Formats: sequence, C-alpha cells, structure tokens
Amino acid sequence: MIGLTTIPPENIHKAGCVAGIWQDNNSLLSLTEIYEKPSVEGMAEDEFLCIFCLYLLTP
Repeated sequence: MIGLTTIPPENIHKAGCVAGIWQDNNSLLSLTEIYEKPSVEGMAEDEFLCIFCLYLLTP
C-alpha cells in the first residue's frame, strides 16, 4: 500500500514516482513501475503521481 499525491515537474527530483493501470473506476492504481527521484527529461506529462509517505511492498 502506498499513499500518492500529484506534484509539478519542478519538484519531481525530490520524490519517488509511480506508473500503473487504474482499476475500480480510477480509485485503485495497480502499480507497474516505481521510480526513485526520476528526471522529467523526455516526459510529456505536466503532473506526476508521487509517493508522499512510507510504503510496504511485497517481494
């Protein structure tokens, strides 16, 4: 389980970001990728889903 928030590109270097597939009418995100402090170079988005708390992942 991970808490997410949106942040603008100028702050993305401070946070981990995620990508995934939305489930249950866009209320649950099934994660496919996790990036720790990525660069926005080459990304088309202007807002990113980022991790804002501690998280617990199963291996």
